[in-house]
Formats: sequence, C-alpha cells, structure tokens
Amino acid sequence: MKNPKDMAAFIYGIRDEVILLGLDIIRETLEDCEIVKTGQKKLVTSLGKVSFR
Repeated sequence: MKNPKDMAAFIYGIRDEVILLGLDIIRETLEDCEIVKTGQKKLVTSLGKVSFR
C-alpha cells in the first residue's frame, strides 16, 4: 500500500488482481478440458471475458 490514506485504491487494486486470478484459473481449466473443436474461443463470465484455446 503506497498511500495509507487511499484505502479505496488499495481495495480496488486487490479486487482487480483477484478477478484476474479467477479469469486465469477459468482459462486454464477450460484449456485442460477435452474440446472437439479447436481454435480461439471466448466465454463471458461474471468476472469478465475469458479467451482460451
């Protein structure tokens, strides 16, 4: 935390990092599944868009 008086920015920064982590976990899980069609796919989740192959 760079500025202790800016707690909101600190909290939003943590939230953003956690969301990115969640999207990475979703992408990796989907890429590990056996998928019949290959190519780039996109999925819209409550965390945001996930692109995977």
